[in-house]
Amino acid sequence: MAKVAIYVRKSRANEGMAEKETLENQLNTVLHIAKKKKYDYEIFNEGVASSQNPERPQLNRMLKEIEKGKYNRILCTNTDRLWKDSDEAFLLYMKLGKYNVLIETEDGIFDPSDKMQKLMGYFKAHMDEEEYQKTRFRMAAGRISRVRSKKHMGNVPYGYRKDKNTDQLYIVEEEAELIRKAHELYQSGMSMYRLTQYFSDIGIRSGEGKAFRDSTIRNFLTNKAYIGIYTLHSTVLKETVTIRDSYPSILDVATFEKTQAKIVDNTTKDRRNHMPPKTPLDKLVYCGQCDGALQIHERKVTNKSGETSTYYSIGNCRRLVGEEKDKRCGNSSVSIKKILPLVYAELRKHRYGLQKALEKMESNDYKAELDKLEDKKKELQKKLQGLEDQKGVIMEMVKKQIIPISEYEQERKKIEKNVEETELEYDSVSLQIENFNIEDKKANIEYTMETIDCLQILPFKEQNDFLKSIIDRILLTNKDDEKEMEIIYY
Repeated sequence: MAKVAIYVRKSRANEGMAEKETLENQLNTVLHIAKKKKYDYEIFNEGVASSQNPERPQLNRMLKEIEKGKYNRILCTNTDRLWKDSDEAFLLYMKLGKYNVLIETEDGIFDPSDKMQKLMGYFKAHMDEEEYQKTRFRMAAGRISRVRSKKHMGNVPYGYRKDKNTDQLYIVEEEAELIRKAHELYQSGMSMYRLTQYFSDIGIRSGEGKAFRDSTIRNFLTNKAYIGIYTLHSTVLKETVTIRDSYPSILDVATFEKTQAKIVDNTTKDRRNHMPPKTPLDKLVYCGQCDGALQIHERKVTNKSGETSTYYSIGNCRRLVGEEKDKRCGNSSVSIKKILPLVYAELRKHRYGLQKALEKMESNDYKAELDKLEDKKKELQKKLQGLEDQKGVIMEMVKKQIIPISEYEQERKKIEKNVEETELEYDSVSLQIENFNIEDKKANIEYTMETIDCLQILPFKEQNDFLKSIIDRILLTNKDDEKEMEIIYY
């Protein structure tokens, strides 16, 4: 005689309850039925709600055993334990009906091979899903409403506590001082790793008494909560809400932005080492022929009087090129003194372009950029709707037996992956629109223009830092004493 498969899974409706309680209640209920009827059974315990583990490995394992003829009955507290939406219910009813497997719950026994019972089960699943979707939308709308009224949702950032009466945050000054110290030390040159060690060495611990991790320090340095900004992304409502001055700021905006610039500066690939720059062009020059990085070398020469002087040159490109990689790139070395004036001249041209861009912004032409982002957002909304329509089409094809279930599963996974990627892009564009601040853009351009004006009188390190902040690379070709240079800006 075939065994009975007992299946339990945490309910979506009870995701806020203790997990142990809901699962134990289910298990006790079905075990009582199994022992009363003297079933020979095996338990498949999913452990979490399908929203937390959409793959549901225990369900898939149970279905594979059913295909082998191991079980002729599934015992669960309610039929909605077996699926997460009406489409999945339809597919499961078809499979269980094919292998003559019954579903037994507290309410009775259902036969998926019976057309009327299958229809009623499918209708019930559809109604369950509709109610679930309504609940999701109500909860999402409630969260957004609370955020807009400046009530905090989610984890409370270090440095704050939550007032239980108002749901608003207030500053814990002792912790806030540590966050300000972290920004001060990082801006002075201390790495995130060293900051972690520093706080550990002086005995600073988290609220749980644990030493800070690198990720905690990164959060201290990058979390916009510390300048009073809170952002909530709702994938259900396809909406992003950003509230400024949501609660008291621990940091001023200038300090926070200076730290962000420092982080970008430190993490740009191949842009930094711990040695001071030899010239303003350190780590910026690349071969214009093969795109390889060019090294800057220190040279010493001694004149007839025995006096030694130092100069710097951009070395030969030593990369192997050609189909067989058997030839050296022919880009020759050149003195920095010959290249640097060309770079300054190109920067003056760039400044002229920035001046034109600034004039355009001040004449309100910048709205075209914002309109472009809005158009992109609408395009992505349309794409998401199209993908949802595709899912409906292939489901209808399964119902009409035009395509097999296996082909449906393959296509569904492709569409869901596409949906996930599109939603990420949609969230990114929405965030750009939310944070579109023309005054910040104008201030950045004005700062860049002012720095270009006085660049040549700055120390080499400051010149180098500034150039790395606006230039991705300088492509240089020096062949047969003919020099070509192109500056690639961010």
